[in-house]
Amino acid sequence: MTELRMNSAIRAMHYGGVRSLGSITAIVFHYTANQGTSASALGNARYFAAGSEGRKASAHYIVDDGDVAYECVPLDRIAWAVGDGSGGTMGKLINNTNSVSIEMVSHTKDGVSFIPEKTMVNAGRLYRMLRKKLPNVKYIARHYDVSMKLCPLPLLDAEKWDAFQKEVREGLDMTKDELLSTKGTGDNPSAWAKEATDWAKKNKIFNGDATGGYGWQQPITREALAQVLYHFAKVLQ
Repeated sequence: MTELRMNSAIRAMHYGGVRSLGSITAIVFHYTANQGTSASALGNARYFAAGSEGRKASAHYIVDDGDVAYECVPLDRIAWAVGDGSGGTMGKLINNTNSVSIEMVSHTKDGVSFIPEKTMVNAGRLYRMLRKKLPNVKYIARHYDVSMKLCPLPLLDAEKWDAFQKEVREGLDMTKDELLSTKGTGDNPSAWAKEATDWAKKNKIFNGDATGGYGWQQPITREALAQVLYHFAKVLQ
């Protein structure tokens, strides 16, 4: 499945300071609590940009059933989304500083909130994209798990939440082409690996693609590892 297109042109009015991507250990899911069936990710992004009706609130990303994710807060900035208390079962582990928040656009039918299936699939696709950039993520949670807020309401049922988590995690199973591709990944190693990656590039142990993608934070297959070892052996000759 292809990645979502990212739109970062609409920024939230309210968000916090700078952080390192290495400090992010959790991805938290929310719902937008919209009424009716006309809400969209674009509309909710504009809501954050307009100041959230006076509430100092924001989220990093918003998805709906379309193929565009709206990045309202950059990953290296803190969104005001989950709070910094310890009300939920994961409240002592997760806070605004170490988490990324994904809002799923919800609707209502006969007064009952629901999140369209395609929207939940897209949230999983976004989770998969983020995991490539965030190697230290180890928690997946609902807003409810962090602060006891009834969010995302349609996934408070334990069985529904478990099914959603299963779908999200299984989405990490990449195809062979995805594992081998470095398209669009850029040349962005973590700071602690910069010296080593520069050496690997100089000695042609790792080669980027035509777009300059090196995929430094992607998984590696056994055949790709064999190629790396082959190139390394040639350096030693």
